[in-house]
Amino acid sequence: MKILGINTGIGASICLMEEGRVFLALEEERPTRIKGKGGLPLRCFEYARENHAEFMNDLDCVALADLSDVFIEREDLSLRYDRRFGKDEEPRQSGLLCSLRSVASKHIPEGIKRAIRPLPAPPDLVTEIQNELSELEIPRDKFVRLRHHDCHASAAYFGLVEEWERPYLILTLDGGGDSECASVSVGERGQLRRVAGTPSGNAIGNIYSNITYLLGLKPHEHEYKIMGLEPYVPQKYRAKVCEILRSYLHLDSDTGLTFERTTPENTNWIGPKLAQDLQYMRFDSIAAGLQQFTEELIVEWVRNAIRHTGVADVLLSGGVFMNVKANKLISEMPEVRSVNVFPSCGDESNSLGVAFHTYAGANSGRLPDFDSYTLGPSPSFDFQEAQQRFSNSCRFEKLSDPNGKVAELLAQGHVVARCAGPMEVGARALGNRSLLADPSNPDVVERLNFMIKQRDFWMPFAPAILAEDAERYLEIPDAAPTGVSPYMMFAFETKETRTDMPAALHRADRTARAQIVSRDLYPDFHEVISNFRELTGRGALLNTSFNRHGEPIVMGTIDAVEILLATDLEYLVVEDHLITKL
Repeated sequence: MKILGINTGIGASICLMEEGRVFLALEEERPTRIKGKGGLPLRCFEYARENHAEFMNDLDCVALADLSDVFIEREDLSLRYDRRFGKDEEPRQSGLLCSLRSVASKHIPEGIKRAIRPLPAPPDLVTEIQNELSELEIPRDKFVRLRHHDCHASAAYFGLVEEWERPYLILTLDGGGDSECASVSVGERGQLRRVAGTPSGNAIGNIYSNITYLLGLKPHEHEYKIMGLEPYVPQKYRAKVCEILRSYLHLDSDTGLTFERTTPENTNWIGPKLAQDLQYMRFDSIAAGLQQFTEELIVEWVRNAIRHTGVADVLLSGGVFMNVKANKLISEMPEVRSVNVFPSCGDESNSLGVAFHTYAGANSGRLPDFDSYTLGPSPSFDFQEAQQRFSNSCRFEKLSDPNGKVAELLAQGHVVARCAGPMEVGARALGNRSLLADPSNPDVVERLNFMIKQRDFWMPFAPAILAEDAERYLEIPDAAPTGVSPYMMFAFETKETRTDMPAALHRADRTARAQIVSRDLYPDFHEVISNFRELTGRGALLNTSFNRHGEPIVMGTIDAVEILLATDLEYLVVEDHLITKL
């Protein structure tokens, strides 16, 4: 069975699945170089046609994530928030809450009027996609659709389940999709049973995104900056913010499985109230209070779901679960027997979820063959073109031992960009599209930020740790998933051996958003770190995504070399070649 899975929302993406095995997953942002690119993934279609023509011409099913007929672009989201705050006719102001103090009194009423104006009816989703794929002659009856949160749930269940006969609790949580923002389900024997769902107007994800906007950051992109700021703020400075937010949203008094608001404002439109209620409060207090409120509410929700269903093996998906601090607390709950989070669980993964669900439905609940999240193109697809294009500006040196060379350069104190093997899907760089450095030197943080990353001063980097050294460095909860954390979806407390990797820890609380690197999942990256350990005694590297600030992770060789030439980066390894500037 050949299935094309498609997500047309933010993080537009496709996946190609044959007989239950995904062999390609690709986000539209990578070939377009537009971060978070939404809408119809035309460039993904183009890549699939060029490189997998036989598969694309013989599809059995086109599986569409979401029932909604709306193509969501990031520009649409920005305009949406501008309208909610009454700012669609003004230039977007940067800065913190102080820049919005006048908004509540002057602009919001008119902004609301503008925001509720009727919008043009969007085109039919199936028709648009059918038109784009017309050359493949796909009959309309081969198109299937699945609602948004069922896609998230299917990604988590079919992508992470370890025992087919065991029941699993599936929780999804985000800002909204197909009129829902959360769901509770139980998965067992290849079937999902919905237990509860929450209307999208009661979304904790929307509160988080509105505050992100309020603080002068980009909603649906910079929420992680709020999470990173939280540990710096003492409890006494966040308490008032928590109190205010608790008055907005709570869990229902009956089962505690659904989110309910106490304000008349839908959480999509909560921004003006937030601007008024949080006026004159410090930006860092707001960030910390929001993160604490989020953690408390999610933990209570998980506890209620376990109590209600009697199922303590928990699987998570949806954009809110990109919050590794909240995931850490869930993994530490005594009620939780095991927990796992689908890697990069925002909407970009729904193309996988809908494909998983379609395959299982056609095969009596059979689980797909999914054991890797490095499913994108290898940089070899444009290597020769890059060689020709940059022959006058770069030296291309063939390496006999590329993994050993990377380790050698790292041990010498250099920052090395690695672009090798299939590209990772989603927001996490897992070694194949990564900037790497020795984590023992705290000064490397400033070097990386100056050289390429330009991260906010409070934002931490993350370690990639050999699986055999994980317990040496980390406090690992009993509920941690098998393989601990191969996809960098959890934060961990660290042990005294953290002195091996201060540059890869959060400076305020010394936690680590760790990727645990096993030889089975990441043989080449595992070899790089093993070689580094032989040279230095340290079984960890600083690992951050290979991209410039505000840009997607690199896709191929051309993207990688362009960053090399545009920054102070010195060393780039693409597959078995070392590339340096002439």
